[in-house]
Amino acid sequence: PYYSAFSIAAFKGGLADVVAQRSESSEPDAAGKAGGKDTVKVAHDYRRSLVFVIYGGLYQGMALELLYNNLFNDWFGENILAKIIFNQLVLTPFVTLPAAYLAKGIVFGKTLSDVMKDYYYDVKENGLLTAFWKLWTPVNLLLFSVIPPHFRVAFCALVSFVWTIILSRISNSDKV
Repeated sequence: PYYSAFSIAAFKGGLADVVAQRSESSEPDAAGKAGGKDTVKVAHDYRRSLVFVIYGGLYQGMALELLYNNLFNDWFGENILAKIIFNQLVLTPFVTLPAAYLAKGIVFGKTLSDVMKDYYYDVKENGLLTAFWKLWTPVNLLLFSVIPPHFRVAFCALVSFVWTIILSRISNSDKV
């Protein structure tokens, strides 16, 4: 299951970043024109896509396979509320999102201090955690109450396609 989880989530992560980058390059320019002759065509950032392939495969695929289908059952049994609370209030701010920023830091050669500054900035200034919670709290309710364990990683990959586009845009926004 780990190879499948890695493959699905890595592919999804890279594809979602391609969509995010294309959507950014088609946004209106200063004159309000989208894709017009005055729009500067931005080259695709392959290192940025690599970040989401790595993060997708290793964390969203393999780590979530281990967490959701093994450890959560050992730790919480059938207690859905405990799974959601732990996932949203412990894993998300201290593991899930920092792992994405760490992957970006490794690919772009950033120091750990700079990685954490970027993460903190996006949480505080760009609403990163709030955006995550708005999408993933109801998804986690479905995930742990309705979705069978063998479909959980695939279900998360489907939903996280949208999330990865959001995360890619937030984590690559200009920092002040």
